Amino acid sequence: MSEVSTENGTLKLNAAAREGGRWNLEICVPIPLTNMPKVFLANAEDGFGLAHVDHKGEVCYSDQEGESYDPTDLARVTAFAFQRACSVLEEASKKRSKRDFRALTDEFEGYWQSIPGCHRANLTAPPVSDRALYGQVNKDNRPGLGKVSLRLLALNYGSPKDQKAPNRKAHYFPLFSPILPPKNGQAISNEWLIYLIKEGGIEAQKESVKKGLHIFLFSQPRSEGLSLFGVLFETKILGKNKKEFRSITPFTVQRCWRDYLLERTGQISARHHVAVIGCGAVGGRVAEHLAMSGVDELTLVDDDVFTYDNIYRHVLGEGSAGTNKSKALRRYLSSKCPGLKITAEPVSAETWLSRTTQVNNCDTLVLTTGKPGLERHINREAFANRWPHRLISGWLEPLGLGGHVMVSQYGQAGCLECLYSDWGGSDPSMRVSFLKPGQSVSRNITGCGGRFMPYSSIHAARTALLICEAALGQKSGYSCWAGDASSSRSEGLELTSWYERCREGKPSGDVAHEACPCCSS
Repeated sequence: MSEVSTENGTLKLNAAAREGGRWNLEICVPIPLTNMPKVFLANAEDGFGLAHVDHKGEVCYSDQEGESYDPTDLARVTAFAFQRACSVLEEASKKRSKRDFRALTDEFEGYWQSIPGCHRANLTAPPVSDRALYGQVNKDNRPGLGKVSLRLLALNYGSPKDQKAPNRKAHYFPLFSPILPPKNGQAISNEWLIYLIKEGGIEAQKESVKKGLHIFLFSQPRSEGLSLFGVLFETKILGKNKKEFRSITPFTVQRCWRDYLLERTGQISARHHVAVIGCGAVGGRVAEHLAMSGVDELTLVDDDVFTYDNIYRHVLGEGSAGTNKSKALRRYLSSKCPGLKITAEPVSAETWLSRTTQVNNCDTLVLTTGKPGLERHINREAFANRWPHRLISGWLEPLGLGGHVMVSQYGQAGCLECLYSDWGGSDPSMRVSFLKPGQSVSRNITGCGGRFMPYSSIHAARTALLICEAALGQKSGYSCWAGDASSSRSEGLELTSWYERCREGKPSGDVAHEACPCCSS
């Protein structure tokens, strides 16, 4: 192993894997060693037909996701990179000699992206042959560039986002058998593009001979799913029966459709329609987490206006101040989670619940209104009328003491009403409250109209996560989290034995009450 140079904070080394130099490699070691070294074939063209070697000749010997190493041990880390790269090359060479190119064609898309000049264009839905596809291309032919520069801005199905760039017809050609990529280290040639177009079929060949700019998107099968890759090019007619492809520019596709984006999180889209009634600090976070967790549809119900007062504990920000919470939340989540169906209902809970058809389309109703009396009323209505929905109530204790979640459903013992013991009486306290009754916990900064309960965004988020776990699972009953009580004690507040019990661990025992007028009847 010999040093070549040190430039721009990178130590470059030449190395041969064996005597006789079976693999001549260049190792680029960053100084300081904040990333793993990069290993290249000294001659990129030697990588043709080898899996895990990109167009530039870089050897993919590690995905570098969570790779642990000592950044002070330069020699050992460099030796590890060298040995691992040699092992990858040896294994790839054996497969190449047997003409086993499955690993190479599986990573075709990654290889294509490493070709100089390749860029990425967004696509909002999986391509299909019978759906018209369009692309917006930026064409730069200014004098002095030496050649025409092409760049695909985006692909679309007839509704371009950038109105300034013209929308051109694009073509999608699925390949039924995988092909090998262009040779490493070489530009895409006319000959290789002709070969690719031929593999695309008769329609691809017919389109390619037409004069002008072309946008061709291809797919080919891999072990799981499809590789998507494309090419921009111009066809120049040079004479009778003579043509030439110019400005050949590769591109890849950024998949922007919901199923793909969810798969990246290890989740799949679930046939689950959830209504979040109450879109405040807790409800807003519930909606956000559910939107990113694969639910199929969300309905957001709230007639209140979002104000500056809640900016530091709500998912919405300054731009939403003065607008209805449900509408602002829908706008925010639609941008954050493309493809999710979201309906905003800027009406009261009572009004929306009276719309039987809309309610019956939901599977789960999340109650995060911050109004215990209202949620008890909804719970009673649900049991009296045998609603099939799961009802999930979630609420916070002040000053970071904790949060509670109760899942209720007709036909199951244990419901929100079970947590109270004042049936026919005047005591509205809960059996699971963390604070003893009769204590004032709200704050007042600006007068009676400005009273609020003190809790932070972290407290809202912890409670929201509990609610989401209940909504996405099948577990019923009561759950909670118990936080630190130092703030409450410093204000002289008295805590219940239930808090102490929950603080020590998960609460034990069934909260169902045998005298409950809802679930026990």
